[in-house]
Order: sequence, then structure tokens, then C-alpha cells
Amino acid sequence: MAFGQLYYTSCLTGLAGAPGFQYNAVSPGVTAEVMRDAEALTTYRPPRGITLLSDAEAVRSAPRNLCFRPGPPALIANVVYTGVDYSRRPGNFFAHTLVTGDLRADLGGLLPIDLWRAPCWTATPAGTTRLAALPAPPAAGPLDDDALHRFLAGRSGRQRLLPALIAAAADAVHHEQRKLVIVAPDSDDVAGWLGLLSRLLPPATAYRMSFATYQQDVRYSTVHVVGTSSDEVVGSDVSAHHVFDSDEERMSDVPVPRLAVLLGELGIVSARRAWGQAEQLATGAEESLDDWLPVFAAALLAYSPEASAATGFGDEVAPWLAEHAARLDPRPVERIADRVLAALAATAGDDAVTSLGFLARAADQADLPGLLERVESAIVEGFLARVRDAAASPAAPAVPIRTASARRYAETALAASLPGLPAPAALAALRWAGSAGIRLPGEVLFRAGRQIGPALLTAGDDPAVDQVLSTAPRVRAGVVAYLDEVGLAELDRMVTAFGAGLADRLRPELDDSGPAVQQALAVVAVRTGRLDPVAALRSAGAGIDERLLAMLLPTGPWPAGLALRILSVLGDRALVPPVLDELEQTVLAWPATAELTDYADLCLRLSGTRVSRPAELRIGLVADADEWPGRLRGARGAQRAAVRADLREWFGRLNEAERELADALLLIKVGDRSVVARAELIIVRPALRRAYCAGLAESLRKDRGDLAAAATALRTLDQLARLRPSPQVGDASIELDRVLRRTLGRWDARQQQRLVQMLAANGKSEPSGFARHWFQQAPPRLLDRLLRRRPQAPDPSGSRRRSF
Repeated sequence: MAFGQLYYTSCLTGLAGAPGFQYNAVSPGVTAEVMRDAEALTTYRPPRGITLLSDAEAVRSAPRNLCFRPGPPALIANVVYTGVDYSRRPGNFFAHTLVTGDLRADLGGLLPIDLWRAPCWTATPAGTTRLAALPAPPAAGPLDDDALHRFLAGRSGRQRLLPALIAAAADAVHHEQRKLVIVAPDSDDVAGWLGLLSRLLPPATAYRMSFATYQQDVRYSTVHVVGTSSDEVVGSDVSAHHVFDSDEERMSDVPVPRLAVLLGELGIVSARRAWGQAEQLATGAEESLDDWLPVFAAALLAYSPEASAATGFGDEVAPWLAEHAARLDPRPVERIADRVLAALAATAGDDAVTSLGFLARAADQADLPGLLERVESAIVEGFLARVRDAAASPAAPAVPIRTASARRYAETALAASLPGLPAPAALAALRWAGSAGIRLPGEVLFRAGRQIGPALLTAGDDPAVDQVLSTAPRVRAGVVAYLDEVGLAELDRMVTAFGAGLADRLRPELDDSGPAVQQALAVVAVRTGRLDPVAALRSAGAGIDERLLAMLLPTGPWPAGLALRILSVLGDRALVPPVLDELEQTVLAWPATAELTDYADLCLRLSGTRVSRPAELRIGLVADADEWPGRLRGARGAQRAAVRADLREWFGRLNEAERELADALLLIKVGDRSVVARAELIIVRPALRRAYCAGLAESLRKDRGDLAAAATALRTLDQLARLRPSPQVGDASIELDRVLRRTLGRWDARQQQRLVQMLAANGKSEPSGFARHWFQQAPPRLLDRLLRRRPQAPDPSGSRRRSF
């Protein structure tokens, strides 16, 4: 092992064969390409103004450039300013370059920066053009660990800036977009920073990091890290690079990875030792500081006395260990895992639970059953600690508990912890127990169900609730027991929760619940349309209060039929708010209420009830309308005229809306069995008569042929014919007769015969006789008129024609 050597300077004799800048001498085997690369790397321009100094002073003060290119082949060169050349021309320099194809082997553990001011360097031209190889490894210079410690301690701000400098150097090496420029008062200061970087960066990165301790114009530099003086950067645009001003202790903004901070805290001795151990754990694919972080932290935990410095990196180490445990020696795996486990014991967050899961996987991969038991027990304890401390429901660990000792510990610890947990935390614990297959006694589950009851009333659509209730009947029974206990005090929230699906989750245990729970179920059934409100009232029995009524019954106004059914079930209990309020709305809602018969019955049922004044007036109107048919029916002789006058006077006191309602109510009365009342009503109320006749014309159409309506109309017409003649009676008779002639007159003989038979069936001969006579007087149909023009044989029975 040896280095090839190259001397480059301005001299009289050399490889060029003429005086000037040339290679003075090289070792055998050095190619022309290497000579070109070395010449480009070692080009030296002294600082501005250096030629104004005396030759000896210029040589003494000019910066030294130790430069390195990783290759291959690798080049390390020492470039010094030598003042004037053979012709007394200033600006000469001497570049001594070492070249090797196996850098790390030939350096023998040294770093390229360790050759700063090393004894192997020369600045004297050779007397021959052939140089011997330099034996490897070369002797190191004075820049050892102690010197670097003194350098770092020389200024208070240097330690603070070290992490950012590490980050910038690593970024320059791995991304090669922004070089790191170190502005320092002299090249020894630059070499000090390069010595620190080379020892703190990953070794592979340090051997890839090209550098130059001095270049006059850093803009054209091709290395990763370059040093210069503050005078040289004045007027130069270096904003595209990471700039570190050593004298001013300033650093341009750069993202600082966690490993850079850790390296800055460790120091060079501990870092170099840890890097040696980290390389034993690495796969070889690591490049960036983020790639190296879990490997470096694992090395600290496994081997280093400074393991405590890496305890905060468990979230990085655990997943890495789970991925690589199978290829590593089980002994360091166990040491690393135990130290991460000890560090995680002090935390209880979700990250800690995730890291424990990775440790369990690592223990399984490395076949370490004892470690697996310790990790699973820590998972149980960590989860319970989070549950006890959490105000809300913490996430359950997704790690299975497989070892027998950890499962026994989980069963005991859960049973002991559940009674003291708030409802959300108890729900989380039960969910985890179910998913992990942890068996708990039935009594513990029942008590836990009572605990989580309050949380279930506000849980909404929570998958945790589904998981717990679907797999634990004793928990469901405990929840139902809690609901029975709180009863009506939580009725509102119970109804909301049942409507959101809790009722389905609690079955079949819910079917045996107490009255309050059953009432809540009835409310939900009514609101979802699965149960009629009246049926719900009937099933609720005597335990109905105002709040339950408000939940069960729809908002008013109600259909009159529904209001009647509610009254029939509740009785006197309906005469209190909120039911009475809804009943009053129903009464005042006419004509929006379509069921007029039910509406009239409802008002009559409420007659005498203490209601609001508007409702009282409406009920009184309906009650008065209900009495008029009876009064008309009971009047005889001269009394009828008086009753008719009273009815007209009563209508005169009503406003238009009230008259409309009264007419509608009386119209349904004209269909009752009293012919007298019907006849009197259509005499007194022309509007009612018109409405009655319009409905009659529709029901007596030939295609419908309503016999009952026809019989009623003929009896009414017969009754009008029996009354004392008057203009009002005449108007009623004419209008009714006109409707009947337009309808019944078009019926066929068979329909007419059935109508006469219906009238005769009631045992009275007058209406049937009137009907026969009326049909004889009805106008003939068109077909009958045509037939009358033909001669007809005499009727053998002697009777007149039966129909027209």
C-alpha cells in the first residue's frame, strides 16, 4: 500500500521539458488524466494584495490549501504559496498531491483532513522527474482530537453552530446543489471546522466530502466544502450556497436534522466511537443523516456509555429494529430493545404505543420470548396508564397480547382498573379487551356496562360502541340496568341515542328493560313511523307525564280523527298542557281540517272544557249548529215559522267565515234520518241548499246511481210538498225537483223500480206513492218521445206507463 506522488510548481526542469508551471516530478504509473485532475484541483491564486508584501512575509501569511477529491482515484493535495519563482516572478505556488485507488485502506484509519500540516508534505522541487511512492499510511498532522477540542472551546459560540454546520455539509455532499462556504480569518481555522465535520459526519460521508481549506474565488470551486477569507467574499455573490462566517459566528438558514443536533451534543470522541459501532449495524444503503439516525441511536443504546443521549430516539429506533432484528445478533437487539423500553416507560402517548408494537415485532423476529413478555406487559401497563390519565377515549393498541404472563397481567390489571375509570376511558378499555381477546369476569363486565352508560347516551355513531356491545352481552345488560336506573331523568338523551341506533345495539337485553326505557323506545318508534302515537299512548299506561306526551304526540294542529282518538285514550289527562294546547290548535285550524264529521265530534267532546276564548267561541258555534236540526225536527205547525226565523237570526249574527263553517256543519246533518229537519234547513239556507243539490247531482249520476241518496232526496221533496206553501218552500222544492229530474229521470226502468221498492220497504206508503207519481210526471226520455209517435196496444193491466 502506497500513495503515488505529484509535484507541481513553476520551475526550470520538469515533465514539460521547458521552464514554467509544470509537473516537476511524478511517481511511476500516474496517468495523464490524473495529472490533469490534480492540476485542476490544486490551482492556486494568492489573496489579493499578497504581492505587495515582502517575499518572506507573503510566504508566511499566505493561506495553505489542503484539498481533497474522493475520486476514484482519490486525490489529497497540500498547496502552499512560495512567493517568487526561478525568474523572480511573484505568484508561484507548490502543490504536492497524493493519489490512491483505495483511500480508506491507504489512510489506515486516518481521515483526509488528518493530513493537515502532516510531515509527509514538501514544498521543495525534486532534482529528478521520477518520484518514489509514499508508503502508506502517512503520519498524521497535529490536528488530532485534543487539538479539535481546544479549537471548539476557543470560542463560546462554536458549539452552538455545530449542528447547523453538520447539516449544511451533509446537504452539500448528498444533494450537490449548494456547497458549504466557510469564511474564516485563516486556513487553520477552516481546517479546524473540517476536522470537526470529518469526525462527526457518518464515516462514509466524511470520505465522500471533497474540500479545500482555501480558494480565492469560491464561486468556481468544485468541492463540497471550501474555505476562504472575508476579504475574498466581499463583492462576490455567494447567496446560492450555505455560508458559515467563523469569525462573526453566523450561519445561513439550513434545516437541522435530529441527528445533527445529537452529534453536536456528543462530541468527537463519543461520536467517532459510536460511528464505528453504527457501521456494524448498518446495511450499507444509508446515506443521509435521516437514514443514519436510527442506526446511530441504536448503536449508542447497544454499546455506548453515552446511551442516555439516545433514549429520546425510541420512536426512530423501534421501527428500524423491527425491520432489521432478524439479520442482527440477538444480544444487541435485546440490549437496544430493553433500553428503548425503559425510555418509553416514562411516556404514555400514542407514539409510545406504536413504538412498543415495533419492539414486540423485533422480539418476535429475533426469537426473544423473554423480551416479548416484557414488551407486552409494558403495552398493557402503558395503555392502562393512558386510559387512567385521559379525559377522552384514547386509542387502543393494535398489538396482540400473545404471551401467557402478559395476558394474565392484562386480565388482572383491567379488572382492577375498570371500576375507577370514567365512562369514555372504560369504553376504550373494554374495546381493547375485546379486540385483544382478554377475558374478564361477567360481574366486571356488568359493572363496566353501568359505567359506560352515560357515554353511550352521547356517543353518536362510534365504532367503539358497536365493537363492545356486539361482543359482550354482560356489558349490554349493565348498560340497560343503568338506563333503567336513570329512567325519566335521562329520557331526552335516551330518545336521541335510541334514534341514532343504540337501541339496536342493546338488543336482546333491551327487551326486558323497565318502564322508562320502554317509553323511550315508544317515542323512537313513533318518530320513525313504526308505531302509531295513539297506540304508544295506550301502551304507556298511567306513567305518562307532560314531557312524554310532548315527545309522543306530533305537533298540531292534528287531524280531527287523531285528536278524537287521543282524547279517548287520555280522557281527562288530555285536558292539560301540552295536549290541550294542541287540541285548541286543531279546533281553530278549520277549514284546514278535512274531516268535518270528526271535527264536529271533537268540538262537542270539548264543550264545557276550559279553553282559550277563540277556541271557546268556535266550540260554541259547533254546539249551536248541532242543536238546530233537533229544534227544526221538533217544531210543529206555527212553531216552524218561529224556528225558521230564529235560525235566520242566528246566521245573521255570524261573520262570513262562521257562516261558512255553520253551513258545512249543517250540510252533514241533512244526511241524517229526519226528513223534516232536512227540508227545513234547505228552506232557510239557500247556500246550504245549493251545496246539497250540487252534491246530490254528483251522487245520482246514471253511472253511480246512489239509491240511498235518491230515496232521501225523494222523501225530502215529499216533505216539502206537504208544507204550507211559501216563496221559500217553493224555491227549495223547485231547485230540488230540478236536480232530481235531471238525474233520476235518466235512470232506466230497473233502477227506478228498485228505488220505489226501497221507499216502500220502510213501511210507509206515502213516500213510495209520491215516487210513483213523480216518475209518471217526470219528462220522457228522447227514446220514449220517438216511441210515443207509434200506435200502441192498450195496456191489459189498465195501469199507466211505469217509467220514462
